[in-house]
Amino acid sequence: ENYEVAQEASNQYELFYKDYAKLCEVANMMSVYDFDEYIEYVAERKENYVICIASKSDMSTGLSNSNINKLRSLGLSADFYNEMTDFNSYIAIIDGGKVVYERISDRKQNYEYEISDDTEVSIVSSGYYSSPEVSMKYNGKEYALDINGVDIVVFDKYSNCVVDSVWFNTYMPDPHDCNHNNPLDIISEYWIQIGKKG
Repeated sequence: ENYEVAQEASNQYELFYKDYAKLCEVANMMSVYDFDEYIEYVAERKENYVICIASKSDMSTGLSNSNINKLRSLGLSADFYNEMTDFNSYIAIIDGGKVVYERISDRKQNYEYEISDDTEVSIVSSGYYSSPEVSMKYNGKEYALDINGVDIVVFDKYSNCVVDSVWFNTYMPDPHDCNHNNPLDIISEYWIQIGKKG
């Protein structure tokens, strides 16, 4: 009987430690403000995430060779130098490490993707001549900041919720201005969701 109690306590500790480690992973991601470091961070864990990227107006003018190489580590292949201007839209989705959608267009893009049975993301991107905007809604909730540059929203497949929403001003040279959107709200919701896993 004592063994069963000890085993149960050990199992609870292991579960708590796993959840705490994942919480730290998310908090560390939210503390990164350098573009290259951020892309490298999510690329190393891309099998666990659905990573959605969308632009408003020009996202490529300020991209350095290093920035583009980091984007390549996500599996992206767009020609940001020759095809992307402030007149274009851009959307990319990487699910579990696989690029399921990537497109540069001279028109406004609207794209919907079903992440799971109960989660859908709706993405809008448009350039300068198409009433510039960017939107990324998960089950109707907006996460994009709608500022010129590039928005990245990271969805965690384990907790089934958004774990970061970040904007980089890639219109300007590196180092790019950066802003994480509502980090306290996002991490609070994440902790609630992983708590339900237990």
